[in-house]
Amino acid sequence: MKNNNFIIVSGKTHPDLLNKIASHLKCDPLFIDTGTWGNGYPRADRPDEKSVAGKKIIIITPLIYRGIGSPIEELELMADACGGAKELHFIFPWFCGKDDIEHTAGHIPNLPYLARRIVRLKPNSINVFDPHHSTHLGYFYPVRRRRFYLISKLIELAKETGIDQIACTDEGSLKRAYKVDEKLVTNNPIFITSKAHDEKQTIGLKNIPLKDSKTYGKLVGNKIGIFDDMVLSFGTMLKTLKNLKEEFKAPEIHAFAVHFDPTEDTTFSNISEAFSRGWLDKLHITNTTPINPEFLKIKNSKGELAINVVDVSEDISHLVKDIIDERSTAKKFFDL
Repeated sequence: MKNNNFIIVSGKTHPDLLNKIASHLKCDPLFIDTGTWGNGYPRADRPDEKSVAGKKIIIITPLIYRGIGSPIEELELMADACGGAKELHFIFPWFCGKDDIEHTAGHIPNLPYLARRIVRLKPNSINVFDPHHSTHLGYFYPVRRRRFYLISKLIELAKETGIDQIACTDEGSLKRAYKVDEKLVTNNPIFITSKAHDEKQTIGLKNIPLKDSKTYGKLVGNKIGIFDDMVLSFGTMLKTLKNLKEEFKAPEIHAFAVHFDPTEDTTFSNISEAFSRGWLDKLHITNTTPINPEFLKIKNSKGELAINVVDVSEDISHLVKDIIDERSTAKKFFDL
């Protein structure tokens, strides 16, 4: 690896992950101090001793699902602060691809709007891990864009755990469930949950409550695994867990999700309920986003720590190396 021609950069969103990636790359990360002035205007301070002139700059930051403001604004500030770079590459360990499309007058779909802001920064490449919908990368056209999947690490963990039957939380995640089952080779039927939302509730960043949830299937396994790309409110997952435990008497259930992006209070309450009622034995997530330490203190009904965090920093560092050394990432570029 060409050690002198690159700098990995981040801001305040997830410094722990960047430090871990830097340790694999044996380099010093650059943190740009982002914030606001007293009048509310954004600001960014890059350390004077760190020159980016003529360097390949790799900005690594999760675009946590918080709407239009930060962290997209933070990304823009960091890109501007690295204006003298030879190349500019973005790695998003997490970028929620929810469209928030409502056919109402004046409504602006969230994802296309944010994607346009990112493309205007003119990066050399945009690299996204486990996108909510892989087709949404088309919004980044014509910038070189790639998707990569960390869920494979969770599938390997499921093999070690002995997962022998798969469940999904809604019809939309059925395709993923079949692909996971194919990798695990369980050859057992998949539990499917259908759900209906209360459409009378407010749209936007607020969660629309579930009005109904029903799970279909036949219990044949001893360890049930539920796979999802993300955990937000945990509401849909909670309903499925309740159904599996109370209707099907599932003996042991593990939930696997790549991204953990909780909503205020609601997620903590839902996860705590799942474990206290014995509906869930373990929740396996990765560290693509910063995790509130309070979640890591939750215990299951057996008194064990309930949440297992899988470190993905080494996987992301491999992508950085490919970018730095101008190697093809085609072997890492697949859908799941």
